[in-house]
Order: sequence, then structure tokens, then C-alpha cells
Amino acid sequence: MNEITTQFAHMSELLATLAVKSQNLVDANNRLVIAQMEKQDAEITLTQRTADVYTEGLVQGTNDATRKASLASLTIDECHGVEFAERSLVKARCILTCAEIEYRTITTIINATMAYAPKN
Repeated sequence: MNEITTQFAHMSELLATLAVKSQNLVDANNRLVIAQMEKQDAEITLTQRTADVYTEGLVQGTNDATRKASLASLTIDECHGVEFAERSLVKARCILTCAEIEYRTITTIINATMAYAPKN
């Protein structure tokens, strides 16, 4: 293979990789949006459950600390749901950051390759 053919093959490979990384970036962004919505849904569920237990008179206790403990025990599943959603959101943010770094790395390599390619 001559030098131009080799460079063309290398550039084609880089562009194919860029296409994959672009799709990974879109997918990661979509996962982030979904994780944000799931966290919001979990928070709404917790708020609704909290209102329900107060409305139904289920919160017991004569002082603030006792009432907080009672509320916590009545909303434990919903609190766990919020915690799980928060962890999922952190994970989605990390995945998006990695996808952004990979995408930028490939674009930097392509730009460098183009800058140093022989001009004919």
C-alpha cells in the first residue's frame, strides 16, 4: 500500500470510530435524561406518600424527633426509591462524562491527523 492509501484507510477507521462514539454520546445523554426523570418521579412519590401519612394521621409522636422517626418508618420504601434514583443519576452522569471524553479524544486525533497529513 502506498502512503496515501494507508492514510485514507486510517482516516476511514477513525471516522467509523467517531460515528460509534457519537452514538454512544447520544445514548449516554438519553440515559441521563431518563435518570433525571426517574429521580423526579421518586421524589414525587415520596412527597405524595408523606402527605398521605400525615393526612391519614399515621405519624405518631409527641415531639419533633419522634414524629420524624415515625415518618421515616412509614416512608422507608419511598426514601429507598429516591436513594436508588440518585445513585442511578450519578452513574448516568459518569457514563456521559466518559462518552464525552471518548468523543473528544477521537475528534482530537482526527484533527491532528488532518493537520499533519501531507498536502498533495
